[in-house]
Amino acid sequence: FPVTIEVMNEGYWGVMKAVMNALPNVKFYAYSKRVSFFKSRNDMPSNFTVVFSFGGMEDGLIDQNVDRHAKVFSTRKALRASGYSDGTHTDRLAANPKFKTIGLTIHGNHLKLHKLRKIAQKLNA
Repeated sequence: FPVTIEVMNEGYWGVMKAVMNALPNVKFYAYSKRVSFFKSRNDMPSNFTVVFSFGGMEDGLIDQNVDRHAKVFSTRKALRASGYSDGTHTDRLAANPKFKTIGLTIHGNHLKLHKLRKIAQKLNA
């Protein structure tokens, strides 16, 4: 069962954890940019896995050699060249802890927004 986590606090985590513990035969996963929150946990349910997403303020806390993580690529060609597993059209990779590096491609309006952000980053550098 996918969970999107951008806003995370102890109360929200407590509710999520209660649901996961109540459904031990269901596998839960989340993509999250809240690296420090999850790395500080010692109460992760065994049926939950997190995939850290690059593109947030805590990217420096992601150990690419150890942590499950995802990167967004502008093209499938770039994704394939990176050696990441392509999770663009399926959540199966995120749900399966054996996949450590998951690549996703931008599409449609998200690609336009990505290009605008890159331009803004260059202008602000």
